[in-house]
Amino acid sequence: MKAVLIGASGYGDYFYLDRLEHEIPDGLGKLCAVVDPFIRNAPRRPFLEAHHIPVYDSLEDFYAHDRADVVMIASPVPVHKGQVLCALSHGAVDLCEKPLVPVLQEADELEAALKAADQSVVAENAASRLLVGFQWSYAPAMLRLKEDILAGKLGRPLTLKTCVSWRRPDAYYQGSFWKGRIRDDAGRWVLDAILSNATAHYLHNMFFLSGSSMDAAALPESVEGSLYRAREIESYDTCFLRGRFAGGAQFYIAVSHSAEQEANPRLEYTFENAVVTLDTGTDGILRAQRRDGTCMEYGEMNSRSGGNEKILAAFAAAEGADTGRRPTCGIRTIRPHLAVCNAVLDHIPVTEMPEPFRMRVQEPQMTQVRGLYSALEEGYRKMLLPDELGCPWAAPSVRFSLEGYDQFEGRLFI
Repeated sequence: MKAVLIGASGYGDYFYLDRLEHEIPDGLGKLCAVVDPFIRNAPRRPFLEAHHIPVYDSLEDFYAHDRADVVMIASPVPVHKGQVLCALSHGAVDLCEKPLVPVLQEADELEAALKAADQSVVAENAASRLLVGFQWSYAPAMLRLKEDILAGKLGRPLTLKTCVSWRRPDAYYQGSFWKGRIRDDAGRWVLDAILSNATAHYLHNMFFLSGSSMDAAALPESVEGSLYRAREIESYDTCFLRGRFAGGAQFYIAVSHSAEQEANPRLEYTFENAVVTLDTGTDGILRAQRRDGTCMEYGEMNSRSGGNEKILAAFAAAEGADTGRRPTCGIRTIRPHLAVCNAVLDHIPVTEMPEPFRMRVQEPQMTQVRGLYSALEEGYRKMLLPDELGCPWAAPSVRFSLEGYDQFEGRLFI
């Protein structure tokens, strides 16, 4: 078993290299190379040199010298598609970090490539060669919860809501060529925003748990909400959304990088027979409080939960284990999240936070919005949008249907 990692800094460093060294059985032994054209800036460059792990500028350069069973992609979003296509053409199993690609059209290209890459693979099973790194969709606690949902133990879903306030300094955007961008300097789609990147896991998780099978996610019928930015970026750093699924269940998400206070992800999912809760800022236990008074604890969850499992799932797929079994998070699983992230930028204008409500903070340097944190809190409790809360900076909420959106009808991004 041979694996190559693309991206040795940031997420590739503290998530992949750290786990391969310390947590994955023989993980470091499986790592045959790293691809990173900026390896001189990588914090573990001396570590890679000490372990005689070669480094290449591109995946194509690597394939000119070696081969790999698994390609783990932790590179910037604009280059994901090309790297996935390259790896698939060489017969590797791909584990690509979220977001897999920025637009649905590119997801279609990858689906076509999956079916064409290996004619010996039955078409419906070809998707097992591409896994997407929404790690909560691999976490044992979350999978146990989904099994109970599918078995009807919690009853019909009624409301699913989540809230995150992760403040980000100016350097978060300024140190990147793609964060907060709609397109990069080469003209490639990026569409990076808080909903598609930092808090993507929590929107995707509501769609994932609403899916009709362990590898499926549900696409909402309709969505309404508003987008805001307080930073000098092209996309948005704050988002309030509410939507409805075909069965009548509603979802709600309120997230921001520009609120006055920090609050780690919280969720509350209400079903007919139970209420599922998780507060990663307290005990981090995913639990279901049933109407009959009993409580089911599924296990601890945090931002790293499921990380080992997604890497091991990629190794298992490359080894041929569980042949024919689709990954719990593959290309089709992530389509509802991708569709909503595309659609909100198609339909909802990004509102600039008014200057009187902006506050500059020096340590670290960043912009915060006065009253935003309380709006996140109240909105989460009541599942209300900023204009419904009477926020003085609120823009009118925009409502739109997702019918036909996945088939490219009437979309701007064509």
